[in-house]
Amino acid sequence: MALMLAKTYAAFKAAGVDENQAQAAAEELAAFEARFGSMESSLPHMDGKVTAIEGRITGIENSVTSIEGKIGGIEGKITGIEGKTTAIEGKSSVLLWAVGINAAATMAILAYCCAMDNADSS
Repeated sequence: MALMLAKTYAAFKAAGVDENQAQAAAEELAAFEARFGSMESSLPHMDGKVTAIEGRITGIENSVTSIEGKIGGIEGKITGIEGKTTAIEGKSSVLLWAVGINAAATMAILAYCCAMDNADSS
């Protein structure tokens, strides 16, 4: 015999429902009550899982915040490197001009010296 709700069965009988229908209806309601009871007992377990997931999400959020901070530090260092690179490029340009001027002056002096030597030889 299946589980049934006695008061529900009695109410159906009092309402004039025949024996088989009253018993079937009371058994069906008892099955639903059992299913709801099973779901209700699962809620604390599910609540614990949700709490655990929330904790993991908080940990992930903290990790992401830490990573964002480190990326900000790296960006600052890259900006510093870019500034130093720009300064080196500027100094290289000045040095290149200085070498060019020096080479031109040296060639002019050598040309003058050669011209003087040729003038003295003649």
